[in-house]
Amino acid sequence: MIEDIELPKGWKLRPDTQYGVVITAPHGSVTIDITMRNFVLGERMVMSYGKYSRRGWRKRLFQDAIQALEKAK
Repeated sequence: MIEDIELPKGWKLRPDTQYGVVITAPHGSVTIDITMRNFVLGERMVMSYGKYSRRGWRKRLFQDAIQALEKAK
């Protein structure tokens, strides 16, 4: 699943950090916690459960996290 995520040029994905999956861009980062089904800008612990459920929730979670990081430029 993580292998299918397309990132903008220059962005990196680190799947095994202490907080979850971290996507790093030149201007910042976003942490995605699959267990909590949520994300947070920055590299830190995700503190609340997300609204993601049903078929395709992982893909939507990653898409929303990437979109939030793009908007944070």
